[in-house]
Amino acid sequence: MFFNKDGVGCERHCLSVLARFLLMVLISSAANSDTDALLFKNVRLFDGYTLTSSTDVLIQHGLIQAVGPSLEAPTHAQRIHGGGLTLLPGLIDAHTHVTDALGLREALSFGVTTELDMAADPTVIKQLRNTVNETPSYMASVKTAGFPVTAAGGHGTQYRLNSPTVETADELPQWIDARIQEGSDFIKIMYEHERTGLFSPQAISKEALHNAVAAAQGRGLVAVVHTTSIADTVDAVASGADGLAHIPFRGLVTSDMAGAIKKREMFVITTLSVFQGLCDGEYTAALADNKTMRSSLAAVSVDNLRGLWWLPNLFRPDCDVVRESVENLIQAGVSLIAGTDSPNPGTAHGASLQAELQLMVMLGVSHLEVLRSATSRPSEAFGLHDRGVIAAGRRADLLLVRGDPSEDIQDLLAIEGVWKQGRRLDVVGYQQFLTTVKE
Repeated sequence: MFFNKDGVGCERHCLSVLARFLLMVLISSAANSDTDALLFKNVRLFDGYTLTSSTDVLIQHGLIQAVGPSLEAPTHAQRIHGGGLTLLPGLIDAHTHVTDALGLREALSFGVTTELDMAADPTVIKQLRNTVNETPSYMASVKTAGFPVTAAGGHGTQYRLNSPTVETADELPQWIDARIQEGSDFIKIMYEHERTGLFSPQAISKEALHNAVAAAQGRGLVAVVHTTSIADTVDAVASGADGLAHIPFRGLVTSDMAGAIKKREMFVITTLSVFQGLCDGEYTAALADNKTMRSSLAAVSVDNLRGLWWLPNLFRPDCDVVRESVENLIQAGVSLIAGTDSPNPGTAHGASLQAELQLMVMLGVSHLEVLRSATSRPSEAFGLHDRGVIAAGRRADLLLVRGDPSEDIQDLLAIEGVWKQGRRLDVVGYQQFLTTVKE
C-alpha cells in the first residue's frame, strides 16, 4: 500500500528575523568557487531529455558553452572527471510557497536551483529576488504567481497574504495587469467550490475562471488552476488553462478525464509529497530521520517533515484513489510535472522534491520521465527557456551526482556538487549557516 489515511497536523515554524540577518552575514563572508571556466570530462549526461553515456560539458561566464566529446577548454579551467558521475540540469520544483530565504537555501542544497512559487506576497518575493541576484549561488531562484486569483473569503485568503480578491468576472483583465506590475511570472487561479477542511471557501464563478485564463494567456502568461474536486477540474479543463496545480484528490481522475486533459495538452503538477503528508505520518517521519535529508535541513524543517495536517478524516484524500488517478494520467500520456507544495506539513524545501521523484517512480512513472518532470518539462511548460536543459547558451544550473539516477532515482541524493549560474554551492559555508538557524 502506497498511502494510508492516518495522521494529525501542525503548523510550520517561521524563520526568525535573526536567522535572516545571519544568512546575509554568512553570504558575505563564505567562500565560493569562482573559476571563469569549468570542464566536465567524460561525464554521464542527462540533458533534460535523454541520457548520454559519456561526453564533455564546458561552462564559462555562468553559461553552458558547449556539449560534446573531446571538448577543449582554457588552460586555467577547472576540470572535473566524470567517471561514475551523472550531470543533470538543476532541478525545478514546480509548486512551492516561498516565505523566507531559508527554504531557498535548503532547496539549493538538494540540487533544486529554481522554485516556482504558487502564491506569495510579492513584496517578500521581491526582497528575496534581490538577495538571489546579489548572491546567486547561495539559494535557489524563484519564479512566482504572486497573489492568486480568488474570491473574497476564497481559498488562499485564510493564509493572511492580504491578497486582493475578485468580485466580478469583468475585472479580470485589470486584475491580471496589476499582478504583472507586481512581478508575477505566471497566474494561479483558485477554483475550489467543495469544502476540503474546516475552512469552507467561497469561489470565483465559471465565467471569472474563463476570463482569468484568457486574460493571463492574452498577456503571455501561463495560467495554472488549483482544484481539488473532479467537478471543478472538469471546469478547469474546459477553461483552456495551461495546467493544474495539483492532481485533484476528491474523486478519481478517470481514463476519460485523463484523456480530456491530454487532448487539451494540459500539464498536471503532481504534489504527491503533500498528499503523503495528509495520509502517512510514518513516511514523512522516515524522511525526517533520513541522515542525508537531516544533514542539509535546519531543525525547523526537520520538525516540519514530522508534522501532520490537523484535519478530520472526512476531509483527507483517499490516497488509493490518488494512486489510481496517477496511473490513468500516465496511461493517457499527460505531461506530469514534479512539485511538492512545500512547506506544508510533512514537507520541506528541496528534500521533498527528492522524495517526490521517488514517489513518482513508485507509482510507475519511468525514471527518465521522472527526471524530465523536474527539468525540461517545467522549463517548457512555464517558458523557462534559459534553464532546465543542458545545452549551449543555457544557464549553468547543474547537479552532479554519484551513480545513475536513470536507473536508480535515489542516486539523485548522492550529490557531488551543485552549481548555480556556473558557481558551485559552498557546502561548508552552508553547513555553518545551518548551525545558526534556531527554531
